[in-house]
Amino acid sequence: MTKNETSYKETVSVRTTQIFPAMMLIRDVVQEAITTGYLSVAAEEQLRNLLKKKYELEDLDAFMTLQEAASSGRIRQESRELRLCEQQVQQLVIVGCDQTTAKE
Repeated sequence: MTKNETSYKETVSVRTTQIFPAMMLIRDVVQEAITTGYLSVAAEEQLRNLLKKKYELEDLDAFMTLQEAASSGRIRQESRELRLCEQQVQQLVIVGCDQTTAKE
């Protein structure tokens, strides 16, 4: 293999890795969430997909740690915050409608 061919393959490999990062492990997603204190909707979806496939005991342990951290409030979940926000908006709409109806 020539020097140019090797260089080309290395360049393609780097670009492919940047576009399609290697499949993360459950423990990697969990570590990111614990480090940042935040679990995004995208990370939750990634976890759902990873849990559909084979995983190691270490990944299951990490996932259980994440569940414990989320239930104790050490990690904020974007999905819960969005749900809470939607509920608050709905309550405001209902209150606004009630006040409008009462004035009539």
